Amino acid sequence: MTITPDEANKITGLKVRGGSVDADYYDMSLEELYKLFNECFGWDDYKTELEFCRSVKDWPRRDNFGGGIGHYITNLKKEFGNTSEKVEKGELVMDEIKVKQTGTTYLLYTLGRDIFLNLTGNKVNANYLILVKDLATVNKYAWGTTALAYLLEQLATASRLASTYIGGNFTMLKVWVYDHFSILELAKKLEKYVNWVDTLLTAARYKFEDEMKRNNEQLVTRLREKLNSLNLHDVDFDPYSPKTWKKKMKLFKIKR
Repeated sequence: MTITPDEANKITGLKVRGGSVDADYYDMSLEELYKLFNECFGWDDYKTELEFCRSVKDWPRRDNFGGGIGHYITNLKKEFGNTSEKVEKGELVMDEIKVKQTGTTYLLYTLGRDIFLNLTGNKVNANYLILVKDLATVNKYAWGTTALAYLLEQLATASRLASTYIGGNFTMLKVWVYDHFSILELAKKLEKYVNWVDTLLTAARYKFEDEMKRNNEQLVTRLREKLNSLNLHDVDFDPYSPKTWKKKMKLFKIKR
């Protein structure tokens, strides 16, 4: 039993059908990165190299955070964030170029914080910029499938003895557990979502409690006891309701 692409879509709202990220992504040369950052952010080579130097100890090098050159997403947020406040203070004029730069930054920031979240939590692979440089085509990718594949890859790594952290979209994993293992009582459903509508995101229907109680020994012990006593009947598994099943069959017939 694992997270399916359909569940990834229901949890996050990200599409699971579309273009392949792997088909367009590759590790670019420094020259290509300099050109791309100039195109997307208006940075010259010196500015781009300076930002890269802030994100790694040894420059130039490839790091272990996704295969590419590390880039601090906190620097991007500082430079391109809080646009409304900056406009009000007269520090920024939002022309067409600045709007595009800000939109590209937001998408790159989202990739680093939500889709390809690595073990440090504060870096995003600079090569991901190739995926969001054209705002008109960003929605062609199957981001839901991509997020799920990356999460599963991270879980495989986290299963090793020395691993203590998990990268990827952890919200997807948590909500999947909440959906299928309600007996663990890890989260409560919000009152307004008790009568759930199938078209709404499942991630929005839970009240996240005890989120910050990481060192609660009693909580961990109680959870371990519940896990040890789980049986088949304790799992909530109904992948397709009658209504959803009819939609799937209709789509299957159309494709055939």
